[in-house]
Amino acid sequence: IAEHGGFYYIGSDNDPILVIDISNLSVVNRIPVPNNSGVRDMIFFNQGQTMVAASASRDALLLFERVQGSPGNYKLSYEQKVNCQHTHGLLYAN
Repeated sequence: IAEHGGFYYIGSDNDPILVIDISNLSVVNRIPVPNNSGVRDMIFFNQGQTMVAASASRDALLLFERVQGSPGNYKLSYEQKVNCQHTHGLLYAN
């Protein structure tokens, strides 16, 4: 689960990332992810233009770019494989 810009983002094992409006707890979007991604943690960069999600099932980082004109909507732009199993636990670092 992550929070950014008035929305909660909730990942799960096989489903799209749910985008929930914080003010009324309604689902406003479902962000498609590659099959069997197992999305765990998510973080945001560049004032929310980029979302990075850890894919535990695919051993990868999933990078999404925000779609203009649609709040809480992101499109997968890149998948980076990593050398560790069950990737999760993203943190900011300087």
